[in-house]
Amino acid sequence: MNTTRGVFAEWMVARLLDIPLAPDRVEWDAYDLVTPEGVKIEVKCGSYRQRWHTHHPSSKIIFSGLRARTWSAETGLFADERSYNSDFYVFCVQTETDASRWDAFDLSQWRFYVLRRDAVVKLNQDSVGLVTLRRMAPEMDAPAFQVAMSQEIAILSATGKIEQPPIHTGGFSALDHLENDR
Repeated sequence: MNTTRGVFAEWMVARLLDIPLAPDRVEWDAYDLVTPEGVKIEVKCGSYRQRWHTHHPSSKIIFSGLRARTWSAETGLFADERSYNSDFYVFCVQTETDASRWDAFDLSQWRFYVLRRDAVVKLNQDSVGLVTLRRMAPEMDAPAFQVAMSQEIAILSATGKIEQPPIHTGGFSALDHLENDR
């Protein structure tokens, strides 16, 4: 369920931001989405509802895999060092706790947080918890996220500071492992 939810979150963010999806999914890509302008986006996903039994009514949400090793299609090898590879990190949280009302397609059940690469680099961590994330970024519903991210992408695109993605980029990849306390 967690892997499926992560892939769904990537699709949802792509749809909300009108980003075309690559036909081939590359699970080990350095980032999840690439805008037509070349802006790289990593999508992370968490939910209070889990498939397994938890001791608490809601799980502690932790987003992992912020730092990743890049993969080369030419060599078939991963880089030795982990790095922060995206321009933006989008954190999606499915907030519904009642299993009978849980609906992935109901955008009112989702909240979004966005960090630029420099903010993630300053963390100097491989993961971030929702509590810390809430101190660093405003919580947004889907319409606010669409507006804010569209503006951020336009600003970054206008500055010309976007590194062009490597040729191997499939653009739509699986999320790194999502860790939740039980």
